[in-house]
Amino acid sequence: MDSANDNEAGAAFLKTEGDSVLPPEFREMLDECDRVGIGMDLVMNVFRARLYEAGFDKTDRTERILTAFWNVVERYR
Repeated sequence: MDSANDNEAGAAFLKTEGDSVLPPEFREMLDECDRVGIGMDLVMNVFRARLYEAGFDKTDRTERILTAFWNVVERYR
């Protein structure tokens, strides 16, 4: 499947503005982080630490993964 078809499939999946590709539990956790004032900082720091534990090194590649993760979360939250 090419990227145009992927985009169409993604658009069809998100039929309404309120739909999200993020699991409800994850969105609830983010909302709770916001409520207590830590926002995405804690989430990103935990994810960064997990990547390092998994063997990723401190390079631009790892930061690009983190940026992509951040963008998905912010877009579909």
